[in-house]
Amino acid sequence: MHISEYELPKVSISENRTVEHGSRVVIMCNVSEGAISRQRTPLKRISWYKNHELLQSVRNPDPQVPGDFLFPLDLRSVNAKDGGKYKCLLKVALRNVKNYNISKTMELRSKNNIL
Repeated sequence: MHISEYELPKVSISENRTVEHGSRVVIMCNVSEGAISRQRTPLKRISWYKNHELLQSVRNPDPQVPGDFLFPLDLRSVNAKDGGKYKCLLKVALRNVKNYNISKTMELRSKNNIL
């Protein structure tokens, strides 16, 4: 199956960050809507992972409906447990037939190696 770039949604995530202990960090996952179509490439699931562990997930999300999509991760007072790799994973059904994963990852690190 030949896949055209225009058939797949684009995912972007916040940039890698180096922060100080106690800082507030908001990690965003944005999905382009251009390729999303219930007929051609419907969204099946969008999820947040931290170090390969699932944090939250929304099945069959609708980007047009507020509250029916993945919320940003809001880390209010970061500490050692917040450091790591955060991934936004989007699962789509390409042409309503083939499951396809699209993801982006960012890393949260401490400024002084002590979060």
